[in-house]
Amino acid sequence: AKNQLESEFVFGLQSVSDKGESIGYYQTQLNDYSVLFNEPSKYQAVTADDVERVAKKYFLENNRNLVVLVPEMPGGPSATQ
Repeated sequence: AKNQLESEFVFGLQSVSDKGESIGYYQTQLNDYSVLFNEPSKYQAVTADDVERVAKKYFLENNRNLVVLVPEMPGGPSATQ
């Protein structure tokens, strides 16, 4: 997953337009375009323990939404509307 994120980041900088857009984004949003150059190392720095810690924090039963989709029967109410 880390390699995929990093490769998407790198491939997202292929054209001159992509590079300019990324530099502009980092400069306007983070006030420092040079942060752009540290992104790949940030991806690689994430460990399995980091993912587990965050998952335990946010993936709680009381934080979930459950949706049950029940298909309508042919000829049901929506078929006549």
